[in-house]
Amino acid sequence: FVVGPYTVLVQGEVEEPAETVSILTPKHHEFIVACDNNILVERAVLKVLQGPNKGKEVVLKQIETSVGGRGSGVHIEDKTLKKEHFSIAVSRGRPMVTPVNGPVFLDGHRLLGTTPIYDDDVFSVGQSRFAIHVSEEEDVQPQAERFGSMIGTSKIMQHVFGRLKVFACHDFPVLITGESGTGKELAAKGLHIYSHRASGPFVALNCGGMTESLIESQLFGYEKGAFTGANSRKDGAFQQADKGTLFLDELGELPLTAQVKLLRVLESGEVRRVGGARVEFPDVRIVAATNRDLHTMVSKGTFREDLLFRLQVLSVQLPALRDRKEDIFQISQFICEQFGPSCILHDSVKNMLWNYEWPGNIRELRNVLSRAFVLGEGHISPEYIEVFSTPIPETISDEMKNNRMFLQRTLNNCEGNLSQTARQLGVPRTTLAYKLRKFGLM
Repeated sequence: FVVGPYTVLVQGEVEEPAETVSILTPKHHEFIVACDNNILVERAVLKVLQGPNKGKEVVLKQIETSVGGRGSGVHIEDKTLKKEHFSIAVSRGRPMVTPVNGPVFLDGHRLLGTTPIYDDDVFSVGQSRFAIHVSEEEDVQPQAERFGSMIGTSKIMQHVFGRLKVFACHDFPVLITGESGTGKELAAKGLHIYSHRASGPFVALNCGGMTESLIESQLFGYEKGAFTGANSRKDGAFQQADKGTLFLDELGELPLTAQVKLLRVLESGEVRRVGGARVEFPDVRIVAATNRDLHTMVSKGTFREDLLFRLQVLSVQLPALRDRKEDIFQISQFICEQFGPSCILHDSVKNMLWNYEWPGNIRELRNVLSRAFVLGEGHISPEYIEVFSTPIPETISDEMKNNRMFLQRTLNNCEGNLSQTARQLGVPRTTLAYKLRKFGLM
């Protein structure tokens, strides 16, 4: 219809149904020791030391497994065992035994409840004796062509998506690195929606551009009267993200004092509001992201080594768009579909999109296509493609070299004591041993 000098078109839009996301099976029974080209995990293994099934070994691939006579998750051919005689629960590679329908004995004493089982423990059930040991296994990393709302068929992205899907099954912190505009928040949201925390909140907090006092109150909340203007008690990001995921964007901007407190939360799970004394224990998974070189920051003293070491066990780097050019047109088609049915992406722009280096990555690609959509009144063709070249960012420094120096220095400070070094770094001894072997320090 016409209103004065304007012609107005009212057009209905059919919203495409969102992708159905299946929550991935949690793998809390596994402990990820390291994650490089492949993933090194610790898994608990049940071994029969004595009895009819002597020598039998079973890798425990669930959070909880029933063991006993016929009908149990693990069938033991011992007539003295009842169905589901006992159960084994595994949390991050650490096994615990619980009597269910029959007695279990450890060191001659009957277990009255859930009991941790260590590598040198032998427990008796009926005519059989058992041990549980932890084994390290290297998994071949899966590949995928999609992760949440991220797409790409290039080999590098299939590798990244496969890694992210593995990470989604766990509760460990994740560090996502990459240039601005590569989709770090999309990756963080994917980790949330594929995880068992999908029904919980996803809370995003940008650590950049806030004062030191403000970032701490934003992270941990504050009590009434904690500072001028604190007229009531307020939850911080940790309390808001309880039973969900907390995404810390621009982690490299976090002040040193806040880094110390974040490390303490990762170590203990304790959160204390600004101006408060009461300790809270919100159930939160941390996903952090940065476009900065944290290793260089560590060498300059602006980022804590121990915090970086703890966060980067599960880490993934999102590649720049110029390093996955075979995905550019597919991503462009996906973006144009979001503009609506009136958008037409002409094949003639394919070479133009391919030949540009995209220093602003996918964010810049979206902006360029949006501008062309408006200028071309729905037709995205070469005459409407406008780009503004800026220098391509320098590549990040050698991560492995910095990691090796950090490990060597910490090991020297602990006079070569592996247990003390592991405690200082806040990682399991097996993770430390793997890293030392990898860098030729052991």
